[in-house]
Amino acid sequence: MISFIYRVLTLSYGSATLGMLFLGIEIRDAQDRPLAPLTAALHTVGFYLSSLLTPVQLISFVTMLATSNGQSITDLVLDTVVINKRATALTNLN
Repeated sequence: MISFIYRVLTLSYGSATLGMLFLGIEIRDAQDRPLAPLTAALHTVGFYLSSLLTPVQLISFVTMLATSNGQSITDLVLDTVVINKRATALTNLN
């Protein structure tokens, strides 16, 4: 339960968990905003389902390969995207 609350709070208020910040990635909604608390909670449920259920994980893996933005099944359902902040920052320098 603590990890669920941690993930929801960090995604809705900072767009990333500490590990995601370390890797330079964040999750945003379709309007490039941080996730609303409800969306962050639903994304966390989807993340846990994908982690726990092999068929969901396989479907998610296929959608990551098949979509242009590399979106998981959870991202497609919730209209969210994971972005690489480092790549975005480097692109903006050019």
